[in-house]
Amino acid sequence: MTARPDPLVHLLGVSRHGAEKVGITILEEETALWGGGTACRIGQEAGLADDVATAAELLATQVRSEREAVSGVNLNEELANLLRFQHAFEASAKLVAVADRVLDELVNLVR
Repeated sequence: MTARPDPLVHLLGVSRHGAEKVGITILEEETALWGGGTACRIGQEAGLADDVATAAELLATQVRSEREAVSGVNLNEELANLLRFQHAFEASAKLVAVADRVLDELVNLVR
């Protein structure tokens, strides 16, 4: 069985050991080139994702603020109105109760 000639040895015209060194150097350069590019791209995409997340948070805060401004609801004023209407309801309920008793008395007098 004959050994196949190494194309890198033949191409470079160097010994097998020299060809292995050149091959390792080329492999290291390609790994650095591709690995560095990938790391750089991942870093850029991570930075972009952070920027998008920050922008989304700011937009959500702004939308929340605008919604509150447009709704025009003042909680203190709403609570004051609620208490006022509650007192009015209680007064109306007392008036209905008194009217009911008066009508009961009138009906009992007629019998």
